[in-house]
Amino acid sequence: VHCAANPDFKEGVRALLIDKDKDPKWSRSLSECLSPEGRDYIEQHFDNPYSKDAHPLKDWLGADALGAQYVR
Repeated sequence: VHCAANPDFKEGVRALLIDKDKDPKWSRSLSECLSPEGRDYIEQHFDNPYSKDAHPLKDWLGADALGAQYVR
């Protein structure tokens, strides 16, 4: 969810699928991602955007489903 909300996702889709120039203009360079601020930026992509009671798949996943413990 976080990746799709990020402007880099749209830029990657544009470069690969729309313009097909394969030359994305990323919002950060690799060296910027290695700084403490850059690492925080990357880590935010792995935060769960849903509270345990508000996950949209909580009623759909069975207790034995892979990852079910993260949505219950």
